[in-house]
Amino acid sequence: MKIKHSIILLSLWFMPLWVYGHGGGTDSYGCHNQTSTNTYHCHSGSYNGQSFSSKDAFLAFIGSTPSTPSTSTNAKPTVSITAGNRTISDTDQKAGESFTISATATDTDGSITSTIWIVNGLTLASGTAAVLSLGDGTHIVTFQASDNSGAISSTSVTVTIAAASAISTVYNRDDYLPDWADADGDCINTRHEVLILESLITVTMSSSGCTVTLGKWYDPYTGLTFTNPSDVDIDHFVPLREAHDSGAYLWTTVQKRAFANDLLRANALIAVDDGTNSSKSDRDPAAWLPPNSAYRCEYVKNWIEIKSEYNLSIDNAERTAIESILGTDISRGYRTKIKGVKSTTGGSSASFQMGLVKNGDCAYSQAPLANDTLEIDFVITPEPDDLDQSADVFLVVDLNGAVYSISATGKLVPFGGSIASLEPFKKSIVFRESYEFSFFQGVFGSAIKLTIFVAYLTAGGDFVYTGSPFTLLVN
Repeated sequence: MKIKHSIILLSLWFMPLWVYGHGGGTDSYGCHNQTSTNTYHCHSGSYNGQSFSSKDAFLAFIGSTPSTPSTSTNAKPTVSITAGNRTISDTDQKAGESFTISATATDTDGSITSTIWIVNGLTLASGTAAVLSLGDGTHIVTFQASDNSGAISSTSVTVTIAAASAISTVYNRDDYLPDWADADGDCINTRHEVLILESLITVTMSSSGCTVTLGKWYDPYTGLTFTNPSDVDIDHFVPLREAHDSGAYLWTTVQKRAFANDLLRANALIAVDDGTNSSKSDRDPAAWLPPNSAYRCEYVKNWIEIKSEYNLSIDNAERTAIESILGTDISRGYRTKIKGVKSTTGGSSASFQMGLVKNGDCAYSQAPLANDTLEIDFVITPEPDDLDQSADVFLVVDLNGAVYSISATGKLVPFGGSIASLEPFKKSIVFRESYEFSFFQGVFGSAIKLTIFVAYLTAGGDFVYTGSPFTLLVN
């Protein structure tokens, strides 16, 4: 289930929402002109918290002259992992039990802009502390920090989890899907909700209004199109038994049934040819791939992202098969993910993802070059309460200290100090599920650093945005 839109934009410098109140971004000293007080104020680096009458006064204070700061090699962040509510190698930690692991990140000549946690090659959390719940066995937990120059440091520990012997590992499909659910009580169950969402034409409903009797569905597994819903199965992209064996056996019944009826994530359930779905059964990519070879790249990337979203494990054979399709390490198979923040409450279950592919590769890229042909897309997974609501989607840019929002036509609209002054990049879209759209296609032609902020505003007035910016370095 995917909604795709595309627009080609000019190369721009972006900034996150949290700099608005300070009148712009910070310079290489970690400082900027504070427009509200007409002072030069520092927010990071060696002079964090200090204010000066002007930048010239600041430069005089540090014994410099009004010139461009030194371009000496930037020091990488210093990172370390510390224990949380369990010691790192405590084998009393049982499978499925939540535990906290924390870390520190410092930078001597800049500011930390991004911190993420990677478990067994998959990004699972951001921030300097993570709450994890892992299956039994040995896991490699990596903490990675990036600074404002793009320098990256990481450190890893081995976490050993003891088996949870009291939990049954026996698979029972009825634990997950005794029948398709009707979460909103409108008599249309999950199967028919997916048929409605994915039909290429307006569906015909039964006289009761509860079931789909006619539509048009494209099956990416085969490349075939169907009009009779009886020819179509709703496939759990990661099969229920595969999820169970990969760690879902630790879940509660409520969690299992939510996974089996996931209408929030566009790729979790898809309409496909029934015979091909039977052929797939409960097999992972090591044992089965779609007969439509053109779809295999997208298939394994979707597989990785769903497993990452649900913290499900990937075995060695599965990893090898996925990496053979990606052409590189499995860590390059998923988009960068940032948790959302709601302006009214702070916390949010929404998330935002950015993916970048260069030169037609399958895997996502982390180090594009100026002459590479790039495709950049975003995925917004809204809060469940925001489904079926109309919303505007925003992108924001900082050009030479001035803040703009970007319209659907690429016009730069000055930021007037309030959310109401932002011009939508996508206007009045309706969240039926997670929402994917293309942002940039083309060649930058020169080195550039992009700092990108994404947000949405619902018709009900909820404003949700990326808790930290996406950063893209083109060398």
